[in-house]
Amino acid sequence: MLEGVAGARIAYQEAFALLNNKEEGLWLGDITFMVEHFPELLAEYNILIKKMGDSKFNLDKDGWNENSKLVLNELERLNELYYSLQKELQDIKEKLIKNDIDDLKVWKKEIDNVVSPGQIKELKKEVEDLKIFKTRSIVLFAVIQFAIAIIIGLKDKIFHAF
Repeated sequence: MLEGVAGARIAYQEAFALLNNKEEGLWLGDITFMVEHFPELLAEYNILIKKMGDSKFNLDKDGWNENSKLVLNELERLNELYYSLQKELQDIKEKLIKNDIDDLKVWKKEIDNVVSPGQIKELKKEVEDLKIFKTRSIVLFAVIQFAIAIIIGLKDKIFHAF
């Protein structure tokens, strides 16, 4: 992520490297910083152009004002586009949330047609009762099995006494 004037300097250098290699690049982001620091960034831009030594990019004093206005207008247009895209994305998110809520309402209505909330509560109670019954049955079965094991183990002592 590139931030500040130093970040803009790096972005300019990368852009010119891409252009020199006849490649394309895309710069996405919030350009508010560029609009606020436009004079500093134009100075950085001009320094880089002079270092490249290509006279068709150098700006004289008359061309500087005209070119800076054009660049500033383009930056403002891009900034408006960025914010309109953000708003559109937010609208899409809101529509998705609304659709999810609507789907949940439809699902609830369909469930209510099959079983009422009172019936669900009653079923829950019945399931809990069945779990308790199951636990008691297992414990009773284990106690009976243990008693039978003791009786079998002590059968010789009990029956020899008679």
